Amino acid sequence: MSAPSTYKRGPNRQAARIEHEDVGCSWHPRCLECPEAACRYEAGGVKVRALAARDGAICRAHGDGASIVQICRRWNIQRRQVFRILSTAKSASAGL
Repeated sequence: MSAPSTYKRGPNRQAARIEHEDVGCSWHPRCLECPEAACRYEAGGVKVRALAARDGAICRAHGDGASIVQICRRWNIQRRQVFRILSTAKSASAGL
């Protein structure tokens, strides 16, 4: 029988004491020392803004008559992703 843990565990949970190494991202080697105002992985972060700009450009290209195949080739993405982007934009414009 093992010794009782000093950390409480709930059902399906790991102990609360977990060590994480701060490895940063491709923009900065350490998250906690990063000079960016917003994390690239959070809403409003660099990556999110870049994807939003790309998605807007895809919607404009489709609105201007570009085919799904042309969009796939230009942005190097799959058809399924194009349809997801267009569907999300349509839902957002409809206020859903």
